[in-house]
Amino acid sequence: MINQYSKIAKKYLAVPILKSSAKQHLFMHTLCFFAMDDLVGAKKAIQMNSIEDPNFDGSREMELCQAMLQNIEDANKDGFNVAVS
Repeated sequence: MINQYSKIAKKYLAVPILKSSAKQHLFMHTLCFFAMDDLVGAKKAIQMNSIEDPNFDGSREMELCQAMLQNIEDANKDGFNVAVS
């Protein structure tokens, strides 16, 4: 499932008219790692997604993923709740 989001995003990035929709698939790709409690995979996904798609780099979706990751690593439940709300 995780690889499917990545594959679809790469295909979208190759087609100019679909390029703007790739960010959503990259976001879902990263969220799958969080769902599987794979923080290393999530961190790598954030880095790779920002390299593959300039629109993902600095986006709200990327900032949310980074905030979630940081709060999980710090075991900061309140910060996590604030980040996702």
